[in-house]
Amino acid sequence: MARVECRGASESVALDGDQGCFKQLYELSPDPTWIIEDNHFVECNDAAIRTLGFLSREELLNVHPSKLSPPTQPDGEDSYVKAERMMAFAKDNGLHRFEWMHTKADGTNFVAEVTLSAIQLPGRHVIYCVWRDITERKQMEQQIRQLAFYDPLTKLPNRRLLSDRVSQAMVASKRSARYGALIFFDLDDFKSVNDGHGHAVGDSLLIEVARRLASCVRETDTVARFGGDEFIVLVDDLDEDEAESKRQATNVAQKIQSVMSQPFRLTVSDMGKADTTFDTHCTASIGVAVFHGSQASQDNLISRADAAMYRAKRDGRSLIRFFEAKH
Repeated sequence: MARVECRGASESVALDGDQGCFKQLYELSPDPTWIIEDNHFVECNDAAIRTLGFLSREELLNVHPSKLSPPTQPDGEDSYVKAERMMAFAKDNGLHRFEWMHTKADGTNFVAEVTLSAIQLPGRHVIYCVWRDITERKQMEQQIRQLAFYDPLTKLPNRRLLSDRVSQAMVASKRSARYGALIFFDLDDFKSVNDGHGHAVGDSLLIEVARRLASCVRETDTVARFGGDEFIVLVDDLDEDEAESKRQATNVAQKIQSVMSQPFRLTVSDMGKADTTFDTHCTASIGVAVFHGSQASQDNLISRADAAMYRAKRDGRSLIRFFEAKH
């Protein structure tokens, strides 16, 4: 464990929480700063009090770090257990940096980057702890992820995220020996609505379609916007029998058709005029391709579902068709 020192002009002065340069560095730090001894907070600076919204230093001292945190961390681990593990790592390795969810006096949570440094004070081995609020950084990361992996209009996964989910489903199917299915969904009458009433109304229709699609599947399934008025539903963990899996996929497709058969109430806004609402019906053609393991490539699997959907359109629209391999 390293002895941390604050060097003056002519001598080396050990960091001491009660005097000298250590106290100045400690108190003047803009970040919440703590001293941990025997796995409890024994000292903190004013920034820690302000950040957490407490009235006095005494409220924060002689408590385990998990007491200023929610019961569990975002990864699901118990806060007490994880705090003990993080402090043990810092003691063994001298330094440890990680993210941690903290709780303020008013009950709100925030994410901080925590740095633990094992230091030696006269006669004492302690942990010097510094927090840095990274809420804005996490929000920015979330926004970047949202733009990269989700459709900005419907908020559904986009092609990139769908590709990742399909890859995972194919691996899981190979491991479990259960079938999965891709359901390719295309609106039959979208162009007439979009051209006749404007893009804003068309966007409203797509948003409602996305909402209805999401209501038809399990939380573990994926509904993605493939592009334009095309959507793909990924249903995994079906049966080990192909015929039964097709029956289950058919049930999902029929549920989608039933939900989409209900009229869509849309609003038309015209500048200078009162908004008007109207009901419209918008049927869908659906193509289904079941898969088992990685017998087909991901692109080939999507192409199969797409081909089945176009066959549904050719056969009269508002139909469900399965991909059938030509022999």
